[in-house]
Amino acid sequence: MPTSQLHIEGWKRLTSAFPDTGVINAILGICQLGARIGYDGVRKKPVIYPTLAIAETDASLVSTDIALEHKKH
Repeated sequence: MPTSQLHIEGWKRLTSAFPDTGVINAILGICQLGARIGYDGVRKKPVIYPTLAIAETDASLVSTDIALEHKKH
């Protein structure tokens, strides 16, 4: 995120009563220096979970559940 979009003085006011100075320093540092978006750590092999038995025996139940979740958003 570009630093010009974050107004440090406003963030100082908003965080002045927050008890965790580590979080405050992190937020203010992002305001001044920007933030790296991404992951630089060790990449592990993805975990693939088996399909639930109900999904194989009653696919319409899964489809209905997906449709209901989609309507919520």
